[in-house]
Amino acid sequence: MQPFTINQLKLSDLIGNGKKFIVPKFQRDYSWTEEQWGDLWSDLQEIKFEHKNDSHYMGYLVLQEVFDNEYIIVDGQQRLTTLAILFISACYVFEEMIANGEDVEANKINLEEIRKYIGPRNPITKSFESKITLNRNNNHFYKTFLCQLQKHIPVSGIKSSEKLLKDAKDFL
Repeated sequence: MQPFTINQLKLSDLIGNGKKFIVPKFQRDYSWTEEQWGDLWSDLQEIKFEHKNDSHYMGYLVLQEVFDNEYIIVDGQQRLTTLAILFISACYVFEEMIANGEDVEANKINLEEIRKYIGPRNPITKSFESKITLNRNNNHFYKTFLCQLQKHIPVSGIKSSEKLLKDAKDFL
């Protein structure tokens, strides 16, 4: 058995470097609601990004490495999923700004920069891959609609946890 290691990382160091994260199939479905999204959003708004050393404690994330740069999320899947949805939401905003002709070149650069935190583009299929694989009940919806930045996301005929994923995107 490998010993536990404790690291304090910046979010960009955690998910911005080719690592992939897997929510185990047996983990519960996505369940955060506006209360948790609101708390996270309020916490993020308090960070003073102009101060280089300013940070915010996001809680524990317990990971088990199963392959090189591939981790099972033992604890913290709701938080990490919501942060991924935050990046997805930012991409939707940048796409809207580009479509509206707002600072197009700068926003294209911003969009590509943020996309890196969601996952790379598959060179063959041209679709975006995800750094996070959700559980068996949420993964298809997450990868098919949210990670691909689909304009029309179903609202009927979806599971309640999928509705929460969509609502999180809309909220953020």
